[in-house]
Amino acid sequence: MFPHVLEIYVVWHPDDAEGKNVLHELVEHFHGSAYSGLLSGAIEVFGRSRGLGDTTDVPRSIPFPGSPWYGGVEPARHVAIVPVLGNGLAVAAKSAERPWRRYLQAISDAQAATPLQCKVFPLFLETAPSSRGVLQTLFPNTQPIGAADPLAPDPSPKALRCRDLAQSIAQWIGPESPQRITVFISHTKRSAHAEEGVGPLIDEVRSVITRTRLHAFFDAQDLQSGDDWNKALRKNAASSAMLAIRTDLYATRDWCQREILIAKNAGAPVVLLDALDRGEPRGSFLMDHVPRIPVRRTADSEISEDIQCALNLLVDKCLERAVWLVQGRIAMENKTLGIDWWAPQAPEPVTLVEWLTTQDTQSDTGPSRETLTVLHPDPPLGEEEKASLAKIVHATGAFETLDLVTPRSLAARSDPTRPASSPLQPAPALTGKRLALSVSESADLERLGFMEDHFRLALAEIARAILIGGGSLAYGGHLRRDGYTVFLMNEIEKYCRSDRPMQVCLAWTEHRELTDQAWSDAMMVMGTTAEAIFLDVDGKPVRRGGGNPPADAADIPERSLTAMRRYMADAFDGRVLLGGRRHGFMGAMPGTVEEAILMVEARKPLYLAGGFGGATLDLAQCLDERCGAFCPPDGGAPPHDARTLASLNQFRSIARDEGWQALRNGLSADENLRLAATHRPSEIAELVCLGLGRLGANQDS
Repeated sequence: MFPHVLEIYVVWHPDDAEGKNVLHELVEHFHGSAYSGLLSGAIEVFGRSRGLGDTTDVPRSIPFPGSPWYGGVEPARHVAIVPVLGNGLAVAAKSAERPWRRYLQAISDAQAATPLQCKVFPLFLETAPSSRGVLQTLFPNTQPIGAADPLAPDPSPKALRCRDLAQSIAQWIGPESPQRITVFISHTKRSAHAEEGVGPLIDEVRSVITRTRLHAFFDAQDLQSGDDWNKALRKNAASSAMLAIRTDLYATRDWCQREILIAKNAGAPVVLLDALDRGEPRGSFLMDHVPRIPVRRTADSEISEDIQCALNLLVDKCLERAVWLVQGRIAMENKTLGIDWWAPQAPEPVTLVEWLTTQDTQSDTGPSRETLTVLHPDPPLGEEEKASLAKIVHATGAFETLDLVTPRSLAARSDPTRPASSPLQPAPALTGKRLALSVSESADLERLGFMEDHFRLALAEIARAILIGGGSLAYGGHLRRDGYTVFLMNEIEKYCRSDRPMQVCLAWTEHRELTDQAWSDAMMVMGTTAEAIFLDVDGKPVRRGGGNPPADAADIPERSLTAMRRYMADAFDGRVLLGGRRHGFMGAMPGTVEEAILMVEARKPLYLAGGFGGATLDLAQCLDERCGAFCPPDGGAPPHDARTLASLNQFRSIARDEGWQALRNGLSADENLRLAATHRPSEIAELVCLGLGRLGANQDS
């Protein structure tokens, strides 16, 4: 729904094996819980290592801001590149004539041309000290990330890399850019007799901060003689990230309460370091609604680790806020969204009252007096919290009702049949729609900049969008714990849908092998999220293990899989394809291609997410030759299986006369081309929901 804000690209030479671990760490971190409150697709992480054409080639190019990209896919507003500088890369880029040197030079040139949109954050491998001389000439005067203080205890390399990168990007794109993130330390005074241990704890906090790239604001040292201390503290509490050290008397101190309130009303990130010893006589509602990290006082090393953890979380919150505000600026330009307050944190009584008293709710350009619509990061507030805030809004007389929206619930409000100038609608757009998902191994994955984690991210993104929109899912596979079926069921569980919104179709050869214990374990996992459909050799529903094999048993596996795919083509409202094998498949043709043929023959919606390559991209190329532009043939791969070529020709002949229209998926030719080319899970989900929503609206009209 909004332009993509930030993409991170990890670049490494295949001989520097640690680069893949760095990519995995960053994918895990930036798609983890610290950033789950953002709009989908706000931050994406991809890789560049394996040669695009063959093993001697350089990687796929990077979509730099302002440059055209394939299939109408728009580059992100900001692109961060993390070159992993190791010996392998140093050797490959030793001379100006080498392809890798030219590839890195293009990255350096992009940064020089558009420093506000493109920036390089090098990472030197500790195992490759000899690489620095060669590679530093490409990225001169650039401070690397992940460099530990040699005089400090060794932090986790992963945590250090993630914090350094998050801090650097937040300072680059943040509203106060290019200022260094300042940690405002809020605490009680050392003279409090009941808190003798506060001084050493504060000293340790300051000591830990000095071993990072963060700046600390500490009033005892940073306020100069003659300063207006009231004004200075208010200014710094509002423009910094706050680390509040909550000791026993903290909640009772007026100035500590004031500092927290100033930071919250300014939308500044706040993390609370919970250092209670004996306990506190009373709490304070001003200190709720913020993440907190407990301090373990059993050993000095544990205290230091807990402070590091709090600082890491605080930096993540700074980047989350920076990205959120960038998207807010973009979104608020579109007045028709109907969002009055793009809140950087979930509203609470103190921040809601502050917003209401500082807004001009009477002007023609101000928000509506009927409903106050607030968009804030996930997770959503509880029903009792919402009701309490609604009472405050109503009591002020400025608005009649309060509508609280998060990114997850926002996706359910889009009505693709209305013109672009229309506001979001409250009704889910996909109610009653049942979508089958299909994902399988793609030989193109690594050379396109992905790893298997990205398949799961794409599945989760599509599932999230369909479920929020009121639809349901289907998957044909198995029930093993390491498979995509169980992964999808775990994703569904996050949305508290108890109406079994997923159906798992099991071919005869699959459920015949299920033991009673395996089925019992599977039922525990499915719970109220999914139900299983058991099919016989001909695709008819039977009880588990039921159905007798025919006399000619040689082709049972092939027949069973085809029957399951035909059943799903008839039973469900559409199918999304990702990846797909070209070799090593079971049957007369690749399963991905067979599913596509059956859907087209059934005249059901088919969505070809070709950005992950594989047989899905081959199918898209059958409809539009432009789809192969971003993924040329792999010179090191074996030729396509003859059966694969024959099945693609069969698909081509079926769809020849209609082209993209043969997919009947509600998308235009340009939108289908974008779906076939995009590398973003969120964009895949957006286009699938767009097409399904249009089809549903057309049926209703």
